[in-house]
Parts: sequence; structure tokens; C-alpha cells
Amino acid sequence: MQLNRFTDYSIRVLLYASVNREQLITMASVAAFYHVSVEHMRKVVHNLAKLNYIKTYKGKNGGFELACDPTEINLGHVIREIEGLTPLINCEKEECRLNPQCTLKGILREAQMAFISSLEQYTLADLVTDQFMQKSLNIQLIQKS
Repeated sequence: MQLNRFTDYSIRVLLYASVNREQLITMASVAAFYHVSVEHMRKVVHNLAKLNYIKTYKGKNGGFELACDPTEINLGHVIREIEGLTPLINCEKEECRLNPQCTLKGILREAQMAFISSLEQYTLADLVTDQFMQKSLNIQLIQKS
């Protein structure tokens, strides 16, 4: 299983916001940090705000910030909400001669749920406890000072 790019950048935005909590973050700054277009970042930030992971503020001095403490943001929940739980294979799309007896669909669903369950053991705070991660994500704001 591979996370899509939108989910990847959603997690990256949350990580960046988690480490840089002393001021509002602009889409331009996070887009520049990750070398992504501002337009793509706008879609990611909009979705994270819709899911109540971040708060956004409009205007000249606007930006965004985490909506809650990083310890309250569960990694498995974030991925489940953004990725969804689409079956890993679609047995209904094409007629399959094995479908009546096949157990693969159920096994893959079990594996998918185990993947999400494993991720649910971690919060955003767990991802940023590493000193290297904190320094790497905070460098953009340090350079502006």
C-alpha cells in the first residue's frame, strides 16, 4: 500500500505546523520549504482545515496553525480520513471467475485494517520528538529571523 501524494503532503503540513507553533504559517512558506506549488499547498491546507486539523486566518497577516495540540492528532485517523478505506482490489469492477470462492478480498481488507491500526498507535507529537526532525522542520523560520 502506498499513500497518495495528497496524504503525504497533508502529513508534512501537520509536521511543519507542529514544530513551528510560535507564529502563523503561510502557505507560501510551507510550499517553499517542501518545494511544492502554492496552489497544491492551498488544496492540502483547505482540506486539513475542513477536517479540523488546522485553523486558517484570512487577511494580510493571515496564515494557519494547528487546531489542537499535536498529542491529540492521531496519525491513523488522519490517514484514514484523507485516504479513505478504498478496497485494495476491486472484485466488482471486472467479472472474476474466482469471486464466489475467493478469500483474497477479505485478507487484503484485514491487512489494510492492520496497517491503519498500527498507525493509530501514534500521534503527530510522536513524529516530532526526534531532535533532527525538529531542527529540519524549524530551519525555514530560523532563517527568516
